[in-house]
Amino acid sequence: MWREASKEMSNNKQLNEGLASVNVEEEIDVSRIRKLAGLVNNNASATGQRVVGEASELDHEVEMARQQVYSSAQNAIRIYELLAQINEQQGLEGWVQSYLTKAADYLGAVADNLEHHSALHDETDQPT
Repeated sequence: MWREASKEMSNNKQLNEGLASVNVEEEIDVSRIRKLAGLVNNNASATGQRVVGEASELDHEVEMARQQVYSSAQNAIRIYELLAQINEQQGLEGWVQSYLTKAADYLGAVADNLEHHSALHDETDQPT
């Protein structure tokens, strides 16, 4: 358990160092990523439940998704910093641009879906 906590602290340090090097113009996006990192760390013990037949079993899909998003945010910061070192004449290989486009599309689709479901959930919670 201590080893996991130590690794998590190291990950947070790396994320914060990466975030600190991002331009001030992108401060809003950086604060969103920091908030995300906080959500991942604060909810590290959260679990999801899935109802299967009569029994309810615990799964860890939500926690796994949080960790994947956290990892994606870390990688996005690394990529952003590396791209700052590449000029337009050097360019990018076609497959790199294709992967970035797919990643952006997939993450955007997931965010839109989760927002949609969140909005539907909020509507059902409102008293009529």
